Amino acid sequence: MRIDLTPIDSPQWIPPPRRTWTDEQWEHLRHGMAARRMEDKWRSYVVGQRLFLHRSWTGKGDLRGRVRPR
Repeated sequence: MRIDLTPIDSPQWIPPPRRTWTDEQWEHLRHGMAARRMEDKWRSYVVGQRLFLHRSWTGKGDLRGRVRPR
């Protein structure tokens, strides 16, 4: 199944969460995630220092955040 991704309609700034990923978690995130089942709600990918989250079944962009090395 191919889902076309669409950008976020109306970006709004929210305070960033304080989160530190382990090296293993970061490797998993960095390679992205595609939904495989209906229960998987998000599709994620990283470009440069930006993490993008899209709804898995509609492709609608919902979240974008900047990530940086610790």
